[in-house]
Amino acid sequence: MRAALLLVLVASCLSQKAFRSRRIGTEGQVISKLLTDYDPATRPPVRGCHPAIEFVICFRGHNADHSSILVITNIFINRVTWQENKAEVDLYLRQQWQDGRLQYDVDPREEIEQVSIPSNRKIWVPDTYFSTGNELRTENRQSLFVEPSGHVRSSQQRTVDVPVTYGSSFPFLNRRSFTLRLASYIYPLEDIVYLWANSPPLVNPVEFCVQINYMRPVGQRPSQL
Repeated sequence: MRAALLLVLVASCLSQKAFRSRRIGTEGQVISKLLTDYDPATRPPVRGCHPAIEFVICFRGHNADHSSILVITNIFINRVTWQENKAEVDLYLRQQWQDGRLQYDVDPREEIEQVSIPSNRKIWVPDTYFSTGNELRTENRQSLFVEPSGHVRSSQQRTVDVPVTYGSSFPFLNRRSFTLRLASYIYPLEDIVYLWANSPPLVNPVEFCVQINYMRPVGQRPSQL
């Protein structure tokens, strides 16, 4: 009885290992096929201005319609180190956008809901930076995932030095705040629009900006957030 149970467990482990190996191989084939003729320097194509299409914002001018890539953005702050006139902010910058060139089909039996882009392979990214601060050179920790629909999710760790402004409001003194403003190195607002992930549907073609406030009660020493 024990021998039979042991054989079943061994067979189950071997089956799971074979499934994982096959899945890794399938993901590698998907990535290789997607990036064969892919140009990471070219912005994802946007066809038409249909309002039902996700990740597309349309600006209508006098002569023609112009479509912009919508980059949905979220920021998770790990730590804020306060200094006299600036703050060092350690954060994760999370972005999402649509790239129709990265659509793919997989057998549902493979249970592949996304593929991870290796660090040695390149896809188009919006080249986002913080225009209100100076980014420190730290280890670049970035992950890129692509879903079958061509939906891309990016997460990147950043460290930014930003200027601090002071104020006061009862019962707090030494109220300190800083602003994080996002923009693209390469593309103007006509090509890329940033949208905060928790914002209402209304989108204005302006640089994305979020203000962080920190209030210190009277007598409390400066510290890290």
